[in-house]
Amino acid sequence: MPGPTSIIANDHVFQGNCAFTGTASFPNATITNANVKSAADVDYSKLQHLHLFRYAQMTRPTVQRAKSRVFNIDNGAATTIDDTVLVPKRPITIRNAHIIYTTETAGTVAGANAKIGVTIGGAEIVAATAYANGATVGAKTAMTLVDPAVAIDEPVLVRHTGIAATAAGEAYVEIEYTEDDAEDNRAHDATVPLAIAMGATGTLFAIEAFVETPPTTSRTVTIDLQKGDEDTGFVSVLSAAIEIDATVAAREIVVGSIADNAIVAGDLLRLVIAIGGAAGEHACGLNVTVRAMEKPV
Repeated sequence: MPGPTSIIANDHVFQGNCAFTGTASFPNATITNANVKSAADVDYSKLQHLHLFRYAQMTRPTVQRAKSRVFNIDNGAATTIDDTVLVPKRPITIRNAHIIYTTETAGTVAGANAKIGVTIGGAEIVAATAYANGATVGAKTAMTLVDPAVAIDEPVLVRHTGIAATAAGEAYVEIEYTEDDAEDNRAHDATVPLAIAMGATGTLFAIEAFVETPPTTSRTVTIDLQKGDEDTGFVSVLSAAIEIDATVAAREIVVGSIADNAIVAGDLLRLVIAIGGAAGEHACGLNVTVRAMEKPV
């Protein structure tokens, strides 16, 4: 038989341990962190878990390739052919250049050559390089770079100089290059899956962003945090997208305002990043952090 209920009025201080054989209920406000031992056996379902979701926009340079037309090596003694390989819309650095043979070369073709420049017949990028005698199909002749930097809208031009029609062989010139601003972690448009909510309930309570190098003039980068899924679609959880413009300092933290902070199990969080503006340099080294609390059940 349960014993009678006993009500203890006023404050009581226990100097030693206090054991309860039944259930003890205490108001939430009366229990602080100092009251809980580090070894306390608390069920995980009673705890909230802090999560930090981070995204850094690190654009690694991608090696790209471009090539000239195929040249007939014995097209005539000292006869030249000029070809445009590309006209970049961003500054580039040429990493490698080589001649690639599409047919086997027969006879002496080393009197013919190819060079690369930014002017017609120029050799600013690669000096004249002789074709190889006896080259097999698919073989390469390496070309030595002189000045690999190419500015925006500066053409990359190949000049082929042939020999008399006494030898055989065909080849083209290929370059490998990277875009320079890609090496600076240039901000770019992106839609990025960030996290999937796992707890029964949760709260988004902070989103912060900064850039290593701010944009200039009219360039901007905006960051929106959205939740949803591919079936029902995504909606923004922010009062307004974070915007970083030329007035923001390097590594200055810009804090977003969260309008809808509730998340539930299965919610997919994603970042939508967009660049804007028509003049100046884009931001580089974008970093975004989202903080959330989740309860397991």
